[in-house]
Amino acid sequence: MDISVVGAGRVGTAMAVLLTRAGHRVVAVSGRAPTRDRAARSLPDVPFLDPAETCRAGDLVLIGVPDDRIAPIVEELTGYETRVTVLGHVQRGGTPVAEDRILATRYGQGAVDLATAGRWGRMAAMRGGDLTDVPLAEATKTRAVPEELYRVAEVFFDH
Repeated sequence: MDISVVGAGRVGTAMAVLLTRAGHRVVAVSGRAPTRDRAARSLPDVPFLDPAETCRAGDLVLIGVPDDRIAPIVEELTGYETRVTVLGHVQRGGTPVAEDRILATRYGQGAVDLATAGRWGRMAAMRGGDLTDVPLAEATKTRAVPEELYRVAEVFFDH
């Protein structure tokens, strides 16, 4: 599988270097001037292309840019209006802390491992602190809230 990385900053370059060291084939990277030079030193055999060419070069495209740059890049590449929601901010109601970033990195690693292994229809999941994967059908099935938890949460409902 050919992997492309959009964003040659610290995160994008680190992803590309680690994927290469793990034996995966990174075929293209895109990035802006100041970070591009540093990334070129770390990835001497990987061509730097514009974002659209980078996306076309790979079977799997990783976007390694800050949160506020994701939507503009996806809009530019697809032509579709795009909005980004940072799930950790929504769930916890605050800015990410180190633990959030570590968890996100673990999920990202799990997702890349699944994709590079061709294990489609599955998602990275945490069970008891261990990273695993589950079928999407299992992850998206409806589950009932236990009655005792419903009663605890009832105080927050508008009556």
